[in-house]
Amino acid sequence: DGTRETAVVERIGGGRLVARVLRFEGDPEEGRFTEVVAGTPKKAKRVARFEARPMVGGPSPELVVVLEDPSPDEVAVSVRVIGATDAGLQELFADTFLVPPKAEAEGPEITFGDASPHVVFADVRGGDGQEEVVWYSGPQTLVLPGKDGPVRFVIGAYRSVFAFVPEKGRFERVAQGEVEDFAAAKAVSEVKASAQVPKIWGTSQPFWGADGDLETSWNVPAKEAKGQTLTVRLKGSPEVRMVRVVPGCGGSEVDWRRHQRISKFRVVLGSGQRFEVDRTALDELPAGVEAMGEFPLEEGFGAQVLIALKRPASTPWIRFEILGLEKPELRKGERVEEACLSEVSFH
Repeated sequence: DGTRETAVVERIGGGRLVARVLRFEGDPEEGRFTEVVAGTPKKAKRVARFEARPMVGGPSPELVVVLEDPSPDEVAVSVRVIGATDAGLQELFADTFLVPPKAEAEGPEITFGDASPHVVFADVRGGDGQEEVVWYSGPQTLVLPGKDGPVRFVIGAYRSVFAFVPEKGRFERVAQGEVEDFAAAKAVSEVKASAQVPKIWGTSQPFWGADGDLETSWNVPAKEAKGQTLTVRLKGSPEVRMVRVVPGCGGSEVDWRRHQRISKFRVVLGSGQRFEVDRTALDELPAGVEAMGEFPLEEGFGAQVLIALKRPASTPWIRFEILGLEKPELRKGERVEEACLSEVSFH
């Protein structure tokens, strides 16, 4: 950074390692290094990372040191961050994380991202280029019934985030146990429908069937529902591995009951893949489908169908077609409403 300071990691007594920042003082021939600041010593066998990174946002980068101490039971990963403050160079962060041995997966496992316990330095919150210490503690998983038993999908990772707080001059935990979503819905650029309820044309747009909001939906006249299609054009040709369908009105339990729900549908991908799903026979996996299951919505009512493809498909568009409806659960005095699709999304 243009100064006369340098950083070292030194092994001291008891098998401990310590990071030090030294400053060269005096003339080139007779000068010497003196210690400016030292990090917290930690028992460790190796230096995993030793680098300068933009952690605080000041004119100079910060010194980041990661020490590892493996044992048969776990690996202790110790992180030290040293940087400049108004009071001079100081240790801004010191913590240790424990990484357990990797467990063997029971049955098939498909991962959407790296959810193994590990530390990264990345700007995950501010978008200003100032990095945080991010500790990934383990996977968020989803289990779907497959042909030969359950299939486990790693769809996210639990993480804790430590960010620099200028007012306190140190890093503090700003998030714990939050989930980084590896299987977020692909961005949609356009949605077209073959039909919708004429009386609310202009208020219930086809886009509402793929906008990520269960309060909105694509509605079609119940008597004309079979054979109607919703075509979703994605931004670019992203890789799709999973399809989610909410085959009714998910806005409320009353809406779910009074509107006709979709019992059978077809999905056609622009890549050439296609399959049909019968919600009354979800154990019969269509060709090209790895696993499939139905679950209640988060609110506790209704249903959502998750379909995992055997292989990812790069596709610019996907078409959803209604093939059959189930009988609505009407109470005395209620009448049949339109058929409804709250959401179809691609992951």
